[in-house]
Amino acid sequence: MVINSGMKDIFDIVYKNFRLDCRSYNESYIQRRINARIMSNNLHSDDYGAYAKLLAASIKEQRCLYDALTINVTQFFRDIRLWEVLRKDVFPKIAEEKKKKFEKMFQIWSCGCSSGEEPFSIAILIKELLNDRKDLLPLIIGTDIDEQSFVKSDKAAYDINAFRSMPQEYLHKYFKAVTVGSSKKYELDPSIHNLVKFQKNNFLIDPPPVKNVDVIFCRNVIIYFTPAAKEKLMNVFYETLADHGWLILGKSEVLFTAKMQERFYLYNVEERIYRKERRKSQIKVDIDRRKNWWIGYVKNI
Repeated sequence: MVINSGMKDIFDIVYKNFRLDCRSYNESYIQRRINARIMSNNLHSDDYGAYAKLLAASIKEQRCLYDALTINVTQFFRDIRLWEVLRKDVFPKIAEEKKKKFEKMFQIWSCGCSSGEEPFSIAILIKELLNDRKDLLPLIIGTDIDEQSFVKSDKAAYDINAFRSMPQEYLHKYFKAVTVGSSKKYELDPSIHNLVKFQKNNFLIDPPPVKNVDVIFCRNVIIYFTPAAKEKLMNVFYETLADHGWLILGKSEVLFTAKMQERFYLYNVEERIYRKERRKSQIKVDIDRRKNWWIGYVKNI
């Protein structure tokens, strides 16, 4: 990325205040977001120097730019087909594998979880799966770079629009209608809320919140990253996942590099569900599946 002095000043302000490294993002993405804020302040397009001065003087604008750079579109059970695959296939398979290995901990990391809809959706499925079973102990960790996101997740009270994809049975079972000011909200049951722990984390800088994770969710995030940042993040995920752990990416996100193909194989083409390879000393995964998954992907382009 070619960075002039004005752009460098903008990057430095964002990193100083939010620890967000703009250099990790695609150049076109960063320029679109910054240019949108420039124009909203009635400055000439691409006048990065003038905008840097405005940004340095305005805490409010710093927050507006940060929100523009890290915009999150989220809701409960977003992309419902993915959640059906998790409910019917992935989560039961993990539970069965753990039972065979006499393992109790079931650890899930939701990266870039924003206001909590994704990790709470995971918690609902886990609650439904385990019922009253005591042989598995779930630990669901939701992380985000922005602490302000956790204000909403702490309260766990959401507008009706957050439930557009959620099966109605879960809404009635795990939420109750409450009045907050003049607004109607839906408050999450404590039995679900207590399954999730939230923590501030910049996964390109900070160490993972936990090791030997069974599932990592990182959906609709890496699509905006540079190849170098993607490679760095996938290395972190590889080292963080338990052997043969699961990685869930967004629908538009694919691991193409040769190194990542050796480390992960595509378990479900449509839903971008990957599995980490076992160590060489362990039993190998289904070789035919791993060998031919590219065919499945090409058919779905």
